[in-house]
Amino acid sequence: MPARSPIVINDGETTPVAHTFNPGAEGPNGFSQFRESTGVPTADAFLSLQRWQQTNKHKLRFRMSLPVVQTETINGISRPSTLRTSYFDGVYTFADGSETQERDNLIALIGNLHANSDFLSLARDLEYYWG
Repeated sequence: MPARSPIVINDGETTPVAHTFNPGAEGPNGFSQFRESTGVPTADAFLSLQRWQQTNKHKLRFRMSLPVVQTETINGISRPSTLRTSYFDGVYTFADGSETQERDNLIALIGNLHANSDFLSLARDLEYYWG
């Protein structure tokens, strides 16, 4: 079992920037939250991981939120304001009898899906399938 420690993930910028998500809240059912602190709480990005079991299944859920914040000045008072937030929510489900290689294959396929041109057209370019 890994110890909770910072998780560092590169973003998709032309020159990738490493984002450090530090351990934060813990909860029941294997829930752990990580936060990338920006100094402005409304601008902090969050990553949460949760692992639990159901009958004959192991589940692992990943969630991430990335807010875009700007500073507004009204009557000489500046305050951060959230413009929009992007979210990800994904769940892996593995059967009790699954082998490590089977789990490795699914994890690799999902990871590599993000470089697939169809996936990029749908997710990054917000296009739809046609025909």
